[in-house]
Amino acid sequence: MNDNKPVFVQIMDIIENDILTGVYHTDDMIISTTQISKVYSVNPATAVKAVGKLMDEGILYKKRGVGMCVSAEAYDIIINRRKNE
Repeated sequence: MNDNKPVFVQIMDIIENDILTGVYHTDDMIISTTQISKVYSVNPATAVKAVGKLMDEGILYKKRGVGMCVSAEAYDIIINRRKNE
């Protein structure tokens, strides 16, 4: 993690990059917010915020009883947003 961007944005970028590079595909379950907080040594609330923002953007969706999964539109949403930035 670096100081250039807020930590939750960096976590969002990591998850998005994993989607773009094929680590995660449509309907794949991502690691839990608890795992994110442990892997990246961040506060669990920060992990929840990052995943929540990705949900708000339509990149992730919650599958009841399973966890957070990659939406069918995730790749296109990420590519279009990054082209506009």
